[in-house]
Amino acid sequence: MARIDDRFGAFADATRRRVLRVLCTSSDEASELPLDTLVTKVGESERLGNEDGQLRLHLVHVHLPKLERAALVDYDGETVRLTVETDVVTDGLRLAKRFETG
Repeated sequence: MARIDDRFGAFADATRRRVLRVLCTSSDEASELPLDTLVTKVGESERLGNEDGQLRLHLVHVHLPKLERAALVDYDGETVRLTVETDVVTDGLRLAKRFETG
């Protein structure tokens, strides 16, 4: 089970929140996406344009490991999938939004 600090840390970063939001809104029933698709969708939401290589690098080496430590996603080198119910993520995103605006 993930430690609470890991979960809070996962939701503390805007890029990780975007990753989780993209996975939650994935049309795939299993809430999973190939890494390339995830990079594209997160890049679109961050308006990074041609910086996909840098985003991919940060996702693979920083953000996905933190999300895995928080037991929110599983990354096998090709596919990223949620490991919790989407309600857990949407509740966490909602709480993060309250902290941002509160």
